[in-house]
Amino acid sequence: MSRTEARRWLILGLAAFALRAGAAVVTEYNPLFPAYYYNDAVFVENMAWDMAQTWRSGAMYRSPYSTAQRAHAAALALPYAVVGRRPFVNKLINVLLGSASVVLLGLAFRSLVSDEAAFAAAAFVAAWPSHVFYTSQNFKESPTLLLAFGALALLLPSLRAGAKPALSRVASGAVLLALAGLLRSYVLLVLAACLAIGAAFACRQKEGRKAAAFALAAVLASLALYRGAEFAVFRRLIAVPDGSPQVIAPLARPAVEQTGRVPAPWTPAGIGRRRAASQYSDRAYAVGMGREVGTQIEPDVRLETWLDLGLFLPRAAFQVLFMPLPGLYPMDGKLGRWLAAGENVVLVLLAAAALLGLTRTRLGPPSAAVLVFFLIMTAGSALLEFDLGSTSRHKLLYLPMLFPFAAEELLRRKRA
Repeated sequence: MSRTEARRWLILGLAAFALRAGAAVVTEYNPLFPAYYYNDAVFVENMAWDMAQTWRSGAMYRSPYSTAQRAHAAALALPYAVVGRRPFVNKLINVLLGSASVVLLGLAFRSLVSDEAAFAAAAFVAAWPSHVFYTSQNFKESPTLLLAFGALALLLPSLRAGAKPALSRVASGAVLLALAGLLRSYVLLVLAACLAIGAAFACRQKEGRKAAAFALAAVLASLALYRGAEFAVFRRLIAVPDGSPQVIAPLARPAVEQTGRVPAPWTPAGIGRRRAASQYSDRAYAVGMGREVGTQIEPDVRLETWLDLGLFLPRAAFQVLFMPLPGLYPMDGKLGRWLAAGENVVLVLLAAAALLGLTRTRLGPPSAAVLVFFLIMTAGSALLEFDLGSTSRHKLLYLPMLFPFAAEELLRRKRA
Protein backbone atom coordinates (compact mmCIF):
# COMPACT_ATOMS: atom_id res chain seq x y z
CA MET A 1 0.00 0.00 0.00
CA SER A 2 1.38 3.39 -1.01
CA ARG A 3 1.70 6.30 1.38
CA THR A 4 -1.16 8.09 -0.39
CA GLU A 5 -3.44 5.08 0.00
CA ALA A 6 -2.48 4.68 3.66
CA ARG A 7 -3.29 8.35 4.26
CA ARG A 8 -6.71 7.89 2.65
CA TRP A 9 -7.54 4.95 4.93
CA LEU A 10 -6.28 6.90 7.95
CA ILE A 11 -8.58 9.80 7.08
CA LEU A 12 -11.51 7.41 6.78
CA GLY A 13 -10.71 5.95 10.20
CA LEU A 14 -10.47 9.41 11.75
CA ALA A 15 -13.79 10.42 10.17
CA ALA A 16 -15.41 7.26 11.54
CA PHE A 17 -13.95 8.03 14.96
CA ALA A 18 -15.25 11.61 14.89
CA LEU A 19 -18.79 10.47 14.08
CA ARG A 20 -18.81 7.85 16.82
CA ALA A 21 -17.14 10.07 19.41
CA GLY A 22 -19.75 12.75 18.71
CA ALA A 23 -22.53 10.21 19.22
CA ALA A 24 -20.91 9.04 22.47
CA VAL A 25 -20.77 12.61 23.82
CA VAL A 26 -24.38 13.35 22.84
CA THR A 27 -25.79 10.15 24.37
CA GLU A 28 -23.69 10.57 27.51
CA TYR A 29 -25.44 13.81 28.39
CA ASN A 30 -28.71 13.51 26.45
CA PRO A 31 -29.78 9.93 25.62
CA LEU A 32 -31.60 9.97 22.30
CA PHE A 33 -33.84 6.99 22.92
CA PRO A 34 -35.86 5.42 25.76
CA ALA A 35 -33.94 3.66 28.52
CA TYR A 36 -34.75 0.16 27.24
CA TYR A 37 -32.58 0.80 24.16
CA TYR A 38 -29.62 0.61 26.53
CA ASN A 39 -30.74 -2.27 28.80
CA ASP A 40 -28.05 -4.72 27.66
CA ALA A 41 -25.30 -2.12 27.90
CA VAL A 42 -26.37 -1.02 31.39
CA PHE A 43 -26.70 -4.60 32.64
CA VAL A 44 -23.20 -5.61 31.50
CA GLU A 45 -21.75 -2.29 32.67
CA ASN A 46 -23.03 -3.03 36.18
CA MET A 47 -21.56 -6.52 36.01
CA ALA A 48 -18.24 -5.04 34.87
CA TRP A 49 -18.09 -2.73 37.89
CA ASP A 50 -18.79 -5.64 40.25
CA MET A 51 -16.07 -7.59 38.48
CA ALA A 52 -13.55 -4.74 38.73
CA GLN A 53 -14.25 -4.28 42.45
CA THR A 54 -13.83 -7.99 43.02
CA TRP A 55 -10.50 -8.00 41.21
CA ARG A 56 -9.29 -4.94 43.12
CA SER A 57 -10.04 -6.75 46.37
CA GLY A 58 -7.77 -9.58 45.25
CA ALA A 59 -10.58 -12.15 44.83
CA MET A 60 -11.59 -14.19 41.78
CA TYR A 61 -14.87 -13.21 40.14
CA ARG A 62 -17.65 -15.78 39.83
CA SER A 63 -20.89 -15.27 37.89
CA PRO A 64 -23.68 -17.54 36.62
CA TYR A 65 -24.25 -15.48 33.49
CA SER A 66 -23.45 -16.62 29.95
CA THR A 67 -19.90 -16.81 28.64
CA ALA A 68 -20.54 -13.98 26.17
CA GLN A 69 -21.83 -11.70 28.94
CA ARG A 70 -18.93 -12.54 31.23
CA ALA A 71 -16.38 -11.94 28.46
CA HIS A 72 -17.95 -8.62 27.54
CA ALA A 73 -18.07 -7.56 31.20
CA ALA A 74 -14.41 -8.52 31.62
CA ALA A 75 -13.43 -6.30 28.68
CA LEU A 76 -15.29 -3.39 30.29
CA ALA A 77 -13.92 -4.20 33.77
CA LEU A 78 -10.27 -3.90 32.77
CA PRO A 79 -10.37 -0.07 32.41
CA TYR A 80 -12.53 0.19 35.54
CA ALA A 81 -9.89 -1.67 37.52
CA VAL A 82 -7.43 1.11 36.56
CA VAL A 83 -9.46 4.35 36.37
CA GLY A 84 -12.56 3.54 38.42
CA ARG A 85 -16.17 3.54 37.29
CA ARG A 86 -16.16 5.85 34.30
CA PRO A 87 -18.52 4.46 31.62
CA PHE A 88 -17.60 7.26 29.21
CA VAL A 89 -14.01 5.99 29.13
CA ASN A 90 -15.30 2.63 27.93
CA LYS A 91 -17.53 4.38 25.42
CA LEU A 92 -14.47 6.06 23.91
CA ILE A 93 -12.62 2.74 23.83
CA ASN A 94 -15.58 1.24 21.96
CA VAL A 95 -15.53 4.22 19.60
CA LEU A 96 -11.88 3.53 18.84
CA LEU A 97 -12.47 -0.18 18.28
CA GLY A 98 -15.54 0.44 16.13
CA SER A 99 -13.68 2.96 13.98
CA ALA A 100 -10.76 0.59 13.52
CA SER A 101 -13.18 -2.19 12.53
CA VAL A 102 -14.41 -0.01 9.65
CA VAL A 103 -10.90 0.28 8.25
CA LEU A 104 -10.19 -3.43 8.75
CA LEU A 105 -13.38 -4.37 6.93
CA GLY A 106 -12.43 -2.13 4.03
CA LEU A 107 -8.99 -3.73 3.86
CA ALA A 108 -10.65 -7.17 3.84
CA PHE A 109 -12.83 -6.07 0.93
CA ARG A 110 -9.70 -5.38 -1.15
CA SER A 111 -9.52 -9.17 -1.63
CA LEU A 112 -12.98 -9.15 -3.24
CA VAL A 113 -13.28 -6.04 -5.38
CA SER A 114 -11.23 -3.13 -6.66
CA ASP A 115 -9.47 -0.91 -4.14
CA GLU A 116 -11.81 1.95 -5.06
CA ALA A 117 -14.91 -0.16 -4.41
CA ALA A 118 -13.46 -1.52 -1.16
CA PHE A 119 -12.87 2.03 0.08
CA ALA A 120 -16.38 3.10 -0.93
CA ALA A 121 -17.89 0.09 0.86
CA ALA A 122 -15.95 0.95 4.02
CA ALA A 123 -17.18 4.55 3.72
CA PHE A 124 -20.77 3.23 3.62
CA VAL A 125 -20.11 1.40 6.89
CA ALA A 126 -18.41 4.43 8.44
CA ALA A 127 -21.49 6.57 7.76
CA TRP A 128 -24.08 3.88 8.59
CA PRO A 129 -26.16 5.47 11.40
CA SER A 130 -26.80 2.20 13.27
CA HIS A 131 -23.10 1.38 13.12
CA VAL A 132 -22.29 4.83 14.46
CA PHE A 133 -24.76 4.50 17.33
CA TYR A 134 -24.08 0.95 18.46
CA THR A 135 -20.29 1.27 18.29
CA SER A 136 -20.44 4.44 20.40
CA GLN A 137 -22.09 2.64 23.35
CA ASN A 138 -20.97 -0.06 25.77
CA PHE A 139 -22.35 -2.94 23.72
CA LYS A 140 -20.13 -5.80 22.58
CA GLU A 141 -20.48 -4.86 18.90
CA SER A 142 -17.23 -2.88 18.67
CA PRO A 143 -14.83 -5.56 19.96
CA THR A 144 -16.67 -8.30 18.06
CA LEU A 145 -16.53 -6.39 14.79
CA LEU A 146 -12.89 -5.51 15.31
CA LEU A 147 -11.87 -9.14 15.88
CA ALA A 148 -14.04 -10.64 13.14
CA PHE A 149 -13.15 -8.06 10.49
CA GLY A 150 -9.50 -8.16 11.52
CA ALA A 151 -9.51 -11.92 10.96
CA LEU A 152 -11.05 -11.42 7.51
CA ALA A 153 -8.49 -8.75 6.62
CA LEU A 154 -5.66 -11.13 7.56
CA LEU A 155 -7.01 -14.38 6.10
CA LEU A 156 -8.88 -13.43 2.92
CA PRO A 157 -5.74 -12.32 1.01
CA SER A 158 -4.41 -15.90 1.28
CA LEU A 159 -7.44 -17.16 -0.68
CA ARG A 160 -6.70 -15.04 -3.75
CA ALA A 161 -5.29 -16.61 -6.89
CA GLY A 162 -1.51 -16.41 -6.85
CA ALA A 163 -1.30 -15.50 -3.16
CA LYS A 164 2.03 -16.08 -1.43
CA PRO A 165 2.24 -17.97 1.88
CA ALA A 166 2.25 -15.62 4.87
CA LEU A 167 2.57 -17.64 8.06
CA SER A 168 2.65 -14.71 10.50
CA ARG A 169 -0.40 -13.10 8.92
CA VAL A 170 -2.61 -16.20 8.95
CA ALA A 171 -1.43 -17.09 12.47
CA SER A 172 -2.53 -13.63 13.63
CA GLY A 173 -5.86 -14.19 11.88
CA ALA A 174 -6.31 -17.44 13.79
CA VAL A 175 -5.75 -15.63 17.10
CA LEU A 176 -8.32 -12.95 16.24
CA LEU A 177 -10.84 -15.62 15.25
CA ALA A 178 -10.36 -17.40 18.56
CA LEU A 179 -10.76 -14.16 20.53
CA ALA A 180 -13.94 -13.34 18.61
CA GLY A 181 -15.28 -16.68 19.78
CA LEU A 182 -14.89 -15.61 23.41
CA LEU A 183 -17.36 -12.77 22.81
CA ARG A 184 -19.69 -14.70 20.49
CA SER A 185 -18.90 -18.36 19.92
CA TYR A 186 -21.16 -18.59 16.88
CA VAL A 187 -19.10 -15.91 15.12
CA LEU A 188 -16.04 -18.13 15.38
CA LEU A 189 -17.91 -21.22 14.20
CA VAL A 190 -19.58 -19.60 11.20
CA LEU A 191 -16.56 -17.56 10.13
CA ALA A 192 -14.27 -20.58 10.47
CA ALA A 193 -16.63 -22.71 8.39
CA CYS A 194 -16.93 -20.07 5.66
CA LEU A 195 -13.20 -19.39 5.50
CA ALA A 196 -12.58 -23.14 5.36
CA ILE A 197 -14.96 -23.39 2.39
CA GLY A 198 -13.15 -20.53 0.67
CA ALA A 199 -9.77 -22.10 1.40
CA ALA A 200 -10.93 -25.46 0.04
CA PHE A 201 -11.95 -23.79 -3.23
CA ALA A 202 -8.67 -21.87 -3.35
CA CYS A 203 -6.70 -25.10 -2.88
CA ARG A 204 -8.14 -26.30 -6.19
CA GLN A 205 -6.18 -23.54 -7.94
CA LYS A 206 -2.62 -24.38 -8.83
CA GLU A 207 -1.33 -20.88 -8.12
CA GLY A 208 -1.69 -19.92 -4.49
CA ARG A 209 -2.49 -23.43 -3.26
CA LYS A 210 0.15 -23.32 -0.54
CA ALA A 211 -1.10 -19.97 0.78
CA ALA A 212 -4.66 -21.29 0.88
CA ALA A 213 -3.50 -24.42 2.72
CA PHE A 214 -1.81 -22.20 5.33
CA ALA A 215 -5.06 -20.25 5.73
CA LEU A 216 -7.04 -23.47 6.12
CA ALA A 217 -4.62 -24.70 8.77
CA ALA A 218 -4.94 -21.36 10.60
CA VAL A 219 -8.74 -21.59 10.56
CA LEU A 220 -8.62 -25.09 12.05
CA ALA A 221 -6.04 -23.95 14.60
CA SER A 222 -8.36 -21.13 15.69
CA LEU A 223 -10.80 -23.73 17.01
CA ALA A 224 -8.12 -25.30 19.20
CA LEU A 225 -6.96 -21.87 20.36
CA TYR A 226 -10.51 -21.02 21.33
CA ARG A 227 -10.87 -24.17 23.41
CA GLY A 228 -7.72 -23.31 25.32
CA ALA A 229 -8.74 -19.69 25.84
CA GLU A 230 -12.25 -20.73 26.84
CA PHE A 231 -10.88 -23.03 29.55
CA ALA A 232 -8.50 -20.39 30.89
CA VAL A 233 -11.03 -17.54 30.89
CA PHE A 234 -14.37 -19.15 31.66
CA ARG A 235 -13.27 -21.91 34.01
CA ARG A 236 -10.52 -20.05 35.83
CA LEU A 237 -10.65 -16.24 35.62
CA ILE A 238 -14.42 -15.66 35.42
CA ALA A 239 -15.97 -19.02 36.17
CA VAL A 240 -19.53 -20.02 37.00
CA PRO A 241 -19.98 -20.69 40.74
CA ASP A 242 -19.97 -24.36 41.64
CA GLY A 243 -23.41 -25.89 41.32
CA SER A 244 -24.94 -22.86 39.60
CA PRO A 245 -26.61 -23.18 36.20
CA GLN A 246 -25.43 -20.81 33.47
CA VAL A 247 -28.13 -18.28 32.54
CA ILE A 248 -28.62 -15.42 30.15
CA ALA A 249 -29.74 -12.10 31.64
CA PRO A 250 -31.58 -9.81 31.74
CA LEU A 251 -34.19 -12.08 30.08
CA ALA A 252 -36.26 -14.19 32.40
CA ARG A 253 -36.04 -17.96 32.17
CA PRO A 254 -38.49 -19.18 29.48
CA ALA A 255 -41.79 -19.90 31.17
CA VAL A 256 -43.94 -21.78 28.65
CA GLU A 257 -46.08 -24.70 29.59
CA GLN A 258 -44.77 -28.03 28.36
CA THR A 259 -47.22 -30.78 27.59
CA GLY A 260 -46.36 -34.06 25.95
CA ARG A 261 -43.04 -34.84 24.29
CA VAL A 262 -40.53 -32.02 23.91
CA PRO A 263 -39.41 -31.76 20.24
CA ALA A 264 -35.77 -32.11 19.20
CA PRO A 265 -34.13 -28.64 19.20
CA TRP A 266 -33.20 -28.48 15.51
CA THR A 267 -36.53 -29.64 14.10
CA PRO A 268 -39.13 -27.10 12.94
CA ALA A 269 -41.15 -27.73 16.10
CA GLY A 270 -38.04 -27.34 18.26
CA ILE A 271 -37.09 -24.05 16.62
CA GLY A 272 -40.68 -22.83 16.95
CA ARG A 273 -40.70 -23.76 20.64
CA ARG A 274 -37.45 -21.88 21.22
CA ARG A 275 -38.79 -18.77 19.49
CA ALA A 276 -42.05 -18.90 21.45
CA ALA A 277 -40.22 -19.34 24.75
CA SER A 278 -37.83 -16.44 24.04
CA GLN A 279 -40.63 -14.13 22.96
CA TYR A 280 -42.71 -15.04 26.02
CA SER A 281 -39.78 -14.27 28.30
CA ASP A 282 -39.06 -11.00 26.50
CA ARG A 283 -42.66 -9.87 26.93
CA ALA A 284 -42.67 -10.90 30.59
CA TYR A 285 -39.45 -8.97 31.24
CA ALA A 286 -40.83 -5.89 29.47
CA VAL A 287 -44.04 -5.99 31.53
CA GLY A 288 -41.91 -6.12 34.68
CA MET A 289 -40.16 -2.97 33.44
CA GLY A 290 -43.49 -1.21 32.83
CA ARG A 291 -43.56 -1.35 29.03
CA GLU A 292 -44.77 -3.47 26.14
CA VAL A 293 -42.71 -5.08 23.38
CA GLY A 294 -43.84 -3.92 19.95
CA THR A 295 -41.08 -5.15 17.64
CA GLN A 296 -41.16 -8.94 17.92
CA ILE A 297 -40.85 -10.86 14.66
CA GLU A 298 -44.05 -12.80 13.93
CA PRO A 299 -44.77 -13.77 17.55
CA ASP A 300 -47.80 -15.83 16.50
CA VAL A 301 -46.04 -17.98 13.91
CA ARG A 302 -46.27 -21.74 14.39
CA LEU A 303 -43.53 -23.95 13.00
CA GLU A 304 -44.53 -27.60 12.94
CA THR A 305 -43.34 -28.92 9.56
CA TRP A 306 -40.44 -28.32 7.21
CA LEU A 307 -42.87 -26.59 4.86
CA ASP A 308 -43.79 -24.16 7.65
CA LEU A 309 -40.08 -23.48 8.17
CA GLY A 310 -39.42 -23.05 4.44
CA LEU A 311 -42.22 -20.52 4.09
CA PHE A 312 -41.20 -18.65 7.24
CA LEU A 313 -37.47 -18.37 6.47
CA PRO A 314 -37.58 -15.88 3.55
CA ARG A 315 -40.16 -13.70 5.33
CA ALA A 316 -38.12 -13.62 8.50
CA ALA A 317 -34.87 -13.04 6.59
CA PHE A 318 -36.32 -9.96 4.91
CA GLN A 319 -37.49 -8.68 8.28
CA VAL A 320 -34.18 -9.11 10.10
CA LEU A 321 -32.35 -7.41 7.24
CA PHE A 322 -34.65 -4.54 6.30
CA MET A 323 -37.48 -3.92 8.76
CA PRO A 324 -38.97 -1.53 9.67
CA LEU A 325 -39.79 0.00 6.27
CA PRO A 326 -42.25 2.86 5.64
CA GLY A 327 -45.65 1.53 4.61
CA LEU A 328 -44.80 -2.04 5.58
CA TYR A 329 -44.39 -1.59 9.33
CA PRO A 330 -46.31 0.52 11.87
CA MET A 331 -44.25 3.54 12.93
CA ASP A 332 -46.52 4.49 15.88
CA GLY A 333 -44.93 7.93 15.91
CA LYS A 334 -41.69 6.60 17.42
CA LEU A 335 -38.47 8.43 16.51
CA GLY A 336 -36.36 5.27 16.61
CA ARG A 337 -38.60 3.47 14.11
CA TRP A 338 -38.66 6.41 11.70
CA LEU A 339 -34.88 6.70 11.80
CA ALA A 340 -34.49 2.95 11.29
CA ALA A 341 -37.01 3.01 8.43
CA GLY A 342 -35.13 5.75 6.59
CA GLU A 343 -31.89 3.85 7.02
CA ASN A 344 -33.45 0.62 5.82
CA VAL A 345 -34.63 2.23 2.58
CA VAL A 346 -30.98 2.93 1.78
CA LEU A 347 -30.00 -0.61 2.80
CA VAL A 348 -32.60 -2.10 0.45
CA LEU A 349 -31.19 -0.03 -2.42
CA LEU A 350 -27.64 -1.12 -1.59
CA ALA A 351 -28.73 -4.77 -1.44
CA ALA A 352 -30.43 -4.42 -4.83
CA ALA A 353 -27.25 -2.91 -6.29
CA ALA A 354 -25.22 -5.75 -4.76
CA LEU A 355 -27.45 -8.41 -6.29
CA LEU A 356 -27.16 -6.75 -9.69
CA GLY A 357 -23.40 -6.49 -9.28
CA LEU A 358 -23.11 -10.15 -8.36
CA THR A 359 -24.72 -11.14 -11.64
CA ARG A 360 -21.85 -9.36 -13.44
CA THR A 361 -19.02 -10.57 -11.22
CA ARG A 362 -16.99 -13.75 -11.44
CA LEU A 363 -16.69 -14.90 -7.87
CA GLY A 364 -13.43 -16.17 -6.43
CA PRO A 365 -12.76 -18.02 -3.16
CA PRO A 366 -12.63 -14.82 -1.02
CA SER A 367 -16.00 -13.67 -2.38
CA ALA A 368 -17.47 -17.13 -1.85
CA ALA A 369 -16.33 -17.10 1.79
CA VAL A 370 -17.96 -13.76 2.65
CA LEU A 371 -21.17 -14.50 0.74
CA VAL A 372 -21.59 -17.85 2.47
CA PHE A 373 -21.01 -16.02 5.75
CA PHE A 374 -23.77 -13.55 4.84
CA LEU A 375 -26.19 -16.34 3.88
CA ILE A 376 -25.57 -18.47 6.97
CA MET A 377 -25.79 -15.52 9.35
CA THR A 378 -28.95 -14.23 7.68
CA ALA A 379 -30.61 -17.65 7.87
CA GLY A 380 -29.54 -18.08 11.49
CA SER A 381 -30.85 -14.65 12.43
CA ALA A 382 -34.14 -15.30 10.61
CA LEU A 383 -34.71 -18.50 12.57
CA LEU A 384 -33.32 -17.60 15.99
CA GLU A 385 -33.72 -13.84 16.38
CA PHE A 386 -37.13 -12.84 17.65
CA ASP A 387 -37.03 -9.04 17.97
CA LEU A 388 -36.03 -6.25 15.59
CA GLY A 389 -34.19 -4.45 18.39
CA SER A 390 -31.47 -7.08 18.59
CA THR A 391 -31.34 -7.72 14.84
CA SER A 392 -30.51 -4.06 14.17
CA ARG A 393 -27.32 -4.54 16.20
CA HIS A 394 -26.40 -8.01 15.07
CA LYS A 395 -26.72 -7.33 11.34
CA LEU A 396 -23.81 -4.89 11.59
CA LEU A 397 -21.66 -8.02 11.40
CA TYR A 398 -22.99 -9.67 8.25
CA LEU A 399 -25.05 -7.25 6.14
CA PRO A 400 -21.91 -5.25 5.14
CA MET A 401 -20.72 -8.34 3.23
CA LEU A 402 -22.99 -7.09 0.42
CA PHE A 403 -21.55 -3.57 0.41
CA PRO A 404 -18.43 -4.17 -1.73
CA PHE A 405 -20.52 -5.67 -4.54
CA ALA A 406 -22.95 -2.76 -4.30
CA ALA A 407 -20.05 -0.28 -4.41
CA GLU A 408 -18.51 -2.03 -7.43
CA GLU A 409 -21.83 -1.88 -9.29
CA LEU A 410 -22.45 1.77 -8.43
CA LEU A 411 -18.93 2.73 -9.51
CA ARG A 412 -19.37 0.78 -12.73
CA ARG A 413 -22.54 2.72 -13.49
CA LYS A 414 -20.86 5.99 -12.62
CA ARG A 415 -18.08 5.28 -15.13
CA ALA A 416 -20.51 4.17 -17.86
